[in-house]
Amino acid sequence: MMTLEELLNFLNGLPEEFKSYGIVNGEVGVVKGTTGEDSKEDMVYRCDKPIISLYVDEQSKEICFFHQTQEEVTEIAGEAFFGTDDIDEGDIDEGDIDEGDIDEGDIDEGDIDGEDGMATEDGK
Repeated sequence: MMTLEELLNFLNGLPEEFKSYGIVNGEVGVVKGTTGEDSKEDMVYRCDKPIISLYVDEQSKEICFFHQTQEEVTEIAGEAFFGTDDIDEGDIDEGDIDEGDIDEGDIDEGDIDGEDGMATEDGK
């Protein structure tokens, strides 16, 4: 498994013009042909999924790159996935946070939320 230090060293070594490139998680595979193991009909493919969010899992000491938003992951796995469902029901009132409390300019691209460890490509 690659470490964050190795990733940072790789990224810091890239030319400046690469900063505008998109980030994807790629997978390469083979679709076997119908005529045997080493068939000339075999097709190699690459499937790319854009990385749109990050999650820092402090318990496992892993940084997860997702092609799903935090909302999508939560819908699939529940709040427990991010370790946030241990909040007592009375800890947060609905009136504590208004929709206008956070402006898009408050969060820089790449910021990671200390509450759940999640970051997204748009900083939300």
